[in-house]
Amino acid sequence: MVCKNADVASKVESQLKLVIRPMYLNPSIHGASIVATILKDRDLFNEWTIELKEMADRIISMRLQLFESLHAKD
Repeated sequence: MVCKNADVASKVESQLKLVIRPMYLNPSIHGASIVATILKDRDLFNEWTIELKEMADRIISMRLQLFESLHAKD
């Protein structure tokens, strides 16, 4: 942010922190409503389950690649 001087910048920063903090500390209801929609719809739930498995497999694969790369350096 650009302010007239350091004192004003400090005051603006203090006010911004008061506004911004609740946005990050309290999750919005929007995410919960998306989850509820997916869990209630059989097709969406099945699609989510497939995507979840793909992501879990990808993480496992990446961990294995990291392990092998680190092991190869020894």
